[in-house]
Amino acid sequence: MAKVTVQDIALALGVSTATVSMALHGKPGVSEQVRQTVCKKAEEMGYVVKERMPRKKAQETLTPVFLMIRQSGRDWNREQFFLELLEELERVTGGLLMRSVDAPTESNLRFVREKLAEISQQASYIILLATDLSRETLESLLPLMRCPVIVFDQNCWWLPVHSVAIDNVGSIIDGVRHYKEMGYTRFGFLTSSSRLELIYNFQERQDGFCRAMELLDIPEYQILEVPGGEITEEQKKAFCESLTAQVYFSIQDGIALRAHQLAQETQPGLPDDRILVGYDDSLPRSVSGASFRLNRDIMAKNVADLGTQLVSHPGMAPVHILVRSTLVK
Repeated sequence: MAKVTVQDIALALGVSTATVSMALHGKPGVSEQVRQTVCKKAEEMGYVVKERMPRKKAQETLTPVFLMIRQSGRDWNREQFFLELLEELERVTGGLLMRSVDAPTESNLRFVREKLAEISQQASYIILLATDLSRETLESLLPLMRCPVIVFDQNCWWLPVHSVAIDNVGSIIDGVRHYKEMGYTRFGFLTSSSRLELIYNFQERQDGFCRAMELLDIPEYQILEVPGGEITEEQKKAFCESLTAQVYFSIQDGIALRAHQLAQETQPGLPDDRILVGYDDSLPRSVSGASFRLNRDIMAKNVADLGTQLVSHPGMAPVHILVRSTLVK
């Protein structure tokens, strides 16, 4: 039986995932009637609320703030991957305040500065979600915050700031090595130019694949653009005929799934010996291959431990932590 998630409960009740999370964790912002309804439905569905870890003494009067930047219209509260990671962060930190602000521009800079100053006064430290933030946006935001900051989900080795991120490069190298040791010799990478521009992690994964080819002495390989949107039958056929490698890694599960669907719609379809490797552990069982699963508990614990250190030693030198993902079939 699949694990029941916060999103499942929200869909069953027709409410937002934020409402469910607040109700289950006893946070203000929902009525007692709503809280009871959510908790009853969670119990009926077999959802288990993880017990929060107690805060350490240095944190008892201080609250970490999880900060999201509104800029792309993306609703993180609707993404299962993000919700599970946020839930784990809430557990290991003993509770978070969640705040959001618009990305700074010339017209709103004064307002954003004032808002971030207000958030900084509430926070023991800020966990800044940087999944889809550009370097320019990060560089403009950091000077506006007046408390310790941990940049989350982007490796900021190039900035004097603390960061905790996925080890995309190391994970891909491990994955390629695994399949090479199994006897596979032809490798490819499935990408999307439009998505590469949006998510820093996606570019790192493609760079990691190219580095793996060099390190493991694989001179010939493919990098294929997976077509999006409506395409002709001729375009589908041309794409599928280009899938000549044995193992294809991809920037994200959605891209691997798109390639699989295009092949299924084209005769004779994807050969049985083709392996598709996604990222984020959401590939359906119908797809032959594997996916990288982020160790959410390890990543969240690293954030909490680093935050505790920053509270005690706010002037400590920048620390950059990378958490390697696990390849699961």
